[in-house]
Amino acid sequence: MRIFLVQPDDSLAREMCAEMDEIGFVAVRIDSDDPDTIRELAQDRPNAVLVCLDSDRGVDAALDLAEGLSARRRLRGVPLVFAGGKQAALTAAQERFPRANFARRDVIYNLLSSLR
Repeated sequence: MRIFLVQPDDSLAREMCAEMDEIGFVAVRIDSDDPDTIRELAQDRPNAVLVCLDSDRGVDAALDLAEGLSARRRLRGVPLVFAGGKQAALTAAQERFPRANFARRDVIYNLLSSLR
């Protein structure tokens, strides 16, 4: 299962990619809205886009990047999953992405597995 990971914090992104690798997911971190990067990565359609909101910095950037990804024709229909975050970040995500999936970080891998 291939996952695009939007996580603004470098150390958390490395930790999550390692955790996903251990359980059989292929995680590709997306940390730029560069159109060429997104176009290249989108050639291999992911099974889900996981957006982490548990970093105090970068929540707005993560939401903007998720919006850009979800607008790409090649990625339409790919489940968008939000994990973690304080209430303000969750509210902002729910307002912008009312059809997305939301889960606590400690159960996110179970949710991703159910999307297979």
